[in-house]
Amino acid sequence: MVHQIKNFARQTVNTHLSNVAIPGLRIIILDEADAMTSSAQSALRRTMERESASTRFMLICNYVSRIIDPLTSRCAKFRFKPLPNQAQTERENVTIEDDAINELVEMSNGDLRKSITILQSISSSGKSITAQDVRERAGFVPDEIIHGLIRVCESPDFNALFKFIKKFRSEGYGVYQTLLQLSDVIMTKPELNSTTKAKIFQKMGEVEKNLIDGASEYLAILEMATIIQQQMLESEAN
Repeated sequence: MVHQIKNFARQTVNTHLSNVAIPGLRIIILDEADAMTSSAQSALRRTMERESASTRFMLICNYVSRIIDPLTSRCAKFRFKPLPNQAQTERENVTIEDDAINELVEMSNGDLRKSITILQSISSSGKSITAQDVRERAGFVPDEIIHGLIRVCESPDFNALFKFIKKFRSEGYGVYQTLLQLSDVIMTKPELNSTTKAKIFQKMGEVEKNLIDGASEYLAILEMATIIQQQMLESEAN
């Protein structure tokens, strides 16, 4: 792939077409650039330097922190905020119940592409889409499971926590989605002070990064639950 980019970037643009104004630049758009390895990004940096007279690069990524500094320093950064709920609601053109579309917008968190993908996978049934359909298709973890995890974390019994996590993983719930729902529940718990919540959320960020880097989901959720249990017990003791 890197060689293909190099060869394409070296080619010049024909600016002599009649009656057409064409700038003498090629545009190379690399989607999901944060999935490139560091060595591939380093090779891309050299290509960007050498072919700057004829080529411009656009790097699209979800996590700019995974792009090496030599690349980010050569780029202008444009950050796109999640779409507002109203904008998403206006785009949906399927038979869907009001509470289902609200559920969809909330779960997609401003990501219109995600909400459209979920809708496409559900709408093939031809029936009116319900909130339950959205939850199931989006991998939503039932509220009773999330609250059950919180309750077992409030207990000092690590064996009970270990058994819960083992059963949780055997049922196939997604760890990333669990982190999102856990953060919402922990944020609203009045008995936890701001310091305790900050420590838990900091660990959640680390676990999320590890998951993106390919860490074991089982070990990730077990580590997260252990940290929550530890912080909750410390908060109760204080």
